[in-house]
Amino acid sequence: MTVYSIKDLELISGIKAHTIRIWEQRYGLFTPQRTETNIRYYDSDQLCKLLNISNLIANGYKVSQIAKLSKTEMQNKVNELIDSNELTDTKAGILINRLIDSAINYDEELFQELFYKSVDTYGLIGAFTHVIYPMLIRIGLMWFKQDIIPAQEHFISNLIRQKLFVAINSLEQASNNAESWLLFLPEDEEHEIGLLLSYFILKSKGKRVFYLGQRVPISSLDSIIHKKQPDAIHFFLVKNNCCKKTQEYIDQISEISKGIKVHVSGNEILKSQVKMPRIFNWINSLEKFTSKI
Repeated sequence: MTVYSIKDLELISGIKAHTIRIWEQRYGLFTPQRTETNIRYYDSDQLCKLLNISNLIANGYKVSQIAKLSKTEMQNKVNELIDSNELTDTKAGILINRLIDSAINYDEELFQELFYKSVDTYGLIGAFTHVIYPMLIRIGLMWFKQDIIPAQEHFISNLIRQKLFVAINSLEQASNNAESWLLFLPEDEEHEIGLLLSYFILKSKGKRVFYLGQRVPISSLDSIIHKKQPDAIHFFLVKNNCCKKTQEYIDQISEISKGIKVHVSGNEILKSQVKMPRIFNWINSLEKFTSKI
């Protein structure tokens, strides 16, 4: 069982620990358990309850009203907010919190429902901009702090990957004379959701895509670039490797991609620590990527 300290609840929900304690004492909203050394902790159900409460608070509900709601009534209120037609930042926040709930509880049915509601509200690209990426960032921080276990992170990431593959496969294949792009992740990179989204955008714009996916050796890149002569290359650098290793990789890509447009996305910290060739284009947003196509 994954357990959370009150500080964890504060970081994940944005509700101050002091406020959570007051809600416990005044309204009985939470019932923390205690370790043998008398340290309080909370379980996944209580975290999910807090996320729902934060959703309602952000939309004008008073905590005294919320405290009178049953678990089902509280969930119904949150669902009503999601189903509302208004496009608001708080609606995106609700969807993010509920998606985190689906990851914590391995709830595929809930994920499916929320994913499609996000797409219906914002469109596929907008859903990733406003909901999916922010949710993944929060889950990544939770995983880093060990507030969420790797299985939960893999569960939600793989569901998102499945959705992207379905969306990609639903698009028509580009003609052989269309502009061609080579997409890949370096040998030590494995998180491909951003790359798959690039694949979808490019294919939807009628581009021809050679998609290599994760962990591609540099020797394989040399071979396919020589054979296919793509018009453009796009890859991600996310892992915080040492500057020397990253710089060596960039220099190698520069050497084998002469005459080809190279687009790089990923970790802004890495970008500031290495020297990018002038011909490389750093992409730091979906809007910038689509403008370069």
